Amino acid sequence: MLAGYTLVNGRKKRKQTHIGCFKTKREAEAERAKQLAAMQTSAFVPPSDISTEEFLEYWLDEYIAKGNYKVRTIETYGSVVRQHLIPALGLIPLQELSERDIERYYSSHRLGKEKVSEGTLRQHHAILHKALEVATTSMKLLPTNPTGRVEGKPKKRRNSKVLRVWSEEEVTSILETAQAMGTRQAAFYLMAMETGMRKGELCGLLWEDVVARFGLGEIVVRRQLVRSGKNWALGSTKSGRERVLPISDELVDKLLAWKKEQEVLLSTDECYENNGLVFTNRHGGPLLMNNIGQREFRCLLQAAGVRQLRFHDIRHTNASRLLAAGEEVKLVSERLGHSSASITMDIYCHTSDAAHRALADRIWKNNKSKKTEDPARRSIYCLRRGQSSIETAISH
Repeated sequence: MLAGYTLVNGRKKRKQTHIGCFKTKREAEAERAKQLAAMQTSAFVPPSDISTEEFLEYWLDEYIAKGNYKVRTIETYGSVVRQHLIPALGLIPLQELSERDIERYYSSHRLGKEKVSEGTLRQHHAILHKALEVATTSMKLLPTNPTGRVEGKPKKRRNSKVLRVWSEEEVTSILETAQAMGTRQAAFYLMAMETGMRKGELCGLLWEDVVARFGLGEIVVRRQLVRSGKNWALGSTKSGRERVLPISDELVDKLLAWKKEQEVLLSTDECYENNGLVFTNRHGGPLLMNNIGQREFRCLLQAAGVRQLRFHDIRHTNASRLLAAGEEVKLVSERLGHSSASITMDIYCHTSDAAHRALADRIWKNNKSKKTEDPARRSIYCLRRGQSSIETAISH
């Protein structure tokens, strides 16, 4: 018998555990010596009958819910674990969870009804790896993390998608159409185009973080809307850092017009709530982020007569315009709120169609100039080369 552990009410409890049955005393003693040697080298993992489901639930409660994580991160981890990982792997005893089990999970989520995108599958892999790493290192329930040895695990492909942005004419059409839609839309979409702020940052912006003064206008981006709807909530930015964005007088003018309209709604509509948000719905609550991306914005693009791209492509358009204008990558990175300039370079510093076309023109001109060199000189060179070949043949 050897000491093992099980989880009781979320705590590890010591118990006596059998390693197994052996045919002879010699085999039992050999196994005992092997396990004792493992214990002395810190490689011994006590047997446990805890299931993968029990462990994952314990991990969510003790390490994620009580950890230093954002609200959205906690919700995402819980959703992935309870809706995907536990239904597929939960009944397997944790210490019997193998690489093959995880490989089957990846295969089933690449095909059929359970199919998800490769990016989503990378998220599942990262969460499972993070959980099993706790089982391996902190809790000593596994000798090694099986996710590190699986075949076919999802891998990130950098710059696998071509960025799509609007042209200057399309940007003008979008902003003009937004102006016609209303005061709030005019300020909202101009701020998105001018600053490149994320959708959650726009929807979570408070008036206390806006300086709406001509010549001195600026925005302090320090939070984002992490949950919309009835139980909406604000959280920190994606990078966890604040940034200050100077804004144009045109945007200041539109913000002041929208603020004046907000004050009228607040004084005339008893149902209108004052939550301090810059951009609100008709009741004073935060904008529904899904509606902005899938309904209002789609109608805006259709009315403007431009390509139906994603709302996030406003951010790409902003960055591309700044870089095309010759702005420093570091400055653009700070305005976008990237954690490092290398991220900005990886995403946006790609060669444009114009650059490829200019390269093709240069090559064509160089080849053409070579073909149009002095024909008399070219004939002399060919003659000399021919003579040397003839002379060589005669000498042999």
